[in-house]
Amino acid sequence: MVKLRETPIEIGKEEFTEIGHYLINSIADFLETIRKGSVTPAESSEQLQEILGSASLPENGTSASEVMARA
Repeated sequence: MVKLRETPIEIGKEEFTEIGHYLINSIADFLETIRKGSVTPAESSEQLQEILGSASLPENGTSASEVMARA
């Protein structure tokens, strides 16, 4: 029988908020520069098409706030 290890998370509100703000700022910085980078470092367009398949994208997008509400 496998014994599961239980470890409580001990983090205060202030530290959690600070880490959350850092994470959001890091994501915002990434989004600011994403267009400058490569989509992929090595795969050819044929390899990417094989990975992605041929399904079409949705006709209508979903707002970021709606996606987060469902997460």
